[in-house]
Amino acid sequence: MHQALEAGIDDVGIGALFGLYDWRFEVMGLLYHARELEGKFGVGPHTVSFPRLEPALNIPFTEDSPNKNCCLLPS
Repeated sequence: MHQALEAGIDDVGIGALFGLYDWRFEVMGLLYHARELEGKFGVGPHTVSFPRLEPALNIPFTEDSPNKNCCLLPS
C-alpha cells in the first residue's frame, strides 16, 4: 500500500486473512495499518475486505492448530 500511494495511486484497499492467529490481533493490525496510511499519506484505504470464512477440512493445520481457541473453527 505504501508503494502504491507513494507512486500516486490514491485508491487502495486492504484486507485481512482471518484465522491464522487471534482474530483480535488481526483486527487491531488491520486498523493500525489503515490509520498509519491515513497519517502518512492523508488518505486511508477506500475499501476493507474480509474473506468468507470457511473451515478447511482434513488439513493438518485445522486439526492441530496452535491457535485453535482463537480461530473460527467448528467444534
